Amino acid sequence: MLDWCQTHFDSGRFEFIHSTHASKSYAQDGGSSTYSIPLPDCTADFVFSTSLFTHLLEGELRNYLEESFRIMRLGARMSMSFFCLDYPPPTYGGRHTFKHRIGNAAVESLAVPEAAVAYSEAFAVGVAREVGFSDVAVLGKDPAQWQRSLVARR
Repeated sequence: MLDWCQTHFDSGRFEFIHSTHASKSYAQDGGSSTYSIPLPDCTADFVFSTSLFTHLLEGELRNYLEESFRIMRLGARMSMSFFCLDYPPPTYGGRHTFKHRIGNAAVESLAVPEAAVAYSEAFAVGVAREVGFSDVAVLGKDPAQWQRSLVARR
């Protein structure tokens, strides 16, 4: 996907970053919970991730929101998809149960917690506001959708 985006989007206006960072569950060396987005402060107009927050526990989710806020210009926007307990995916009750809790995270498996993680709308919105974002909302409440979008402005 990154190769396609880099080929089809204006490199003067768009930058796509491949992170080699991995959660503790996916990294062979044990991983790290801290990630720094390799961009200077206040330089991004838009930050987007798809299905990233569905694999982040609470500390990593907060870290990613803080890093996103740090790199965004005033007035910039972000959109991050996640499993929302208030609007569960159509697979809820079958493939996804999110029956285990680790803090505010509802996880599918205690053995591999980051395999599938869900949060309540109130928690996701609250953390984004604590970090400094404004106009925070959860979009995409159609029951047929697997994930919702946490959107906000710096």
